[in-house]
Amino acid sequence: MAFIRWNKYAFSMVIVVVILHAILYHSGSALATILYLIGFPATMITMLWFKMFPQNRIRHEVLLLTLYYTTGYLALFLFHIMAMSVLGDIQWITLLIRHSFNFIFGWFILWIISRQQDLLVDMKSFLIKQSQERKREEEHIVWRIALITILIKWVLMMFVMNSF
Repeated sequence: MAFIRWNKYAFSMVIVVVILHAILYHSGSALATILYLIGFPATMITMLWFKMFPQNRIRHEVLLLTLYYTTGYLALFLFHIMAMSVLGDIQWITLLIRHSFNFIFGWFILWIISRQQDLLVDMKSFLIKQSQERKREEEHIVWRIALITILIKWVLMMFVMNSF
């Protein structure tokens, strides 16, 4: 979701996640930890989708949204398997159950978010659009104030003319 919303700037979020994960869940093997942490930036492979399809199309088509999400999650999953294989201990049942639940839950959240109008959007175009709408509203307000001012002046002028 962050890559659709923030494009290349979402990489900063990935760096924060990697740092926090390294601090909170450090294990005995430095190599396994490094391989595990590489899995998070590997999710940036989803950026390739933006080269093939416009972001709005990914957002509105369930199949493309699913493929987009699956690409990133599969990259993360494969790097996690590599990290576990370095440790020599892959607990397949636990791994599959945990990642299956995470995948389904994450996809469901992404699907709900994609149905919201303002949550899964490209922020650059969204902010430009909002800025343009704000300018239009300001122009309308200026015109309304000008018309009200003219109306008040006219009413006052009519009142003054009728009083003499």
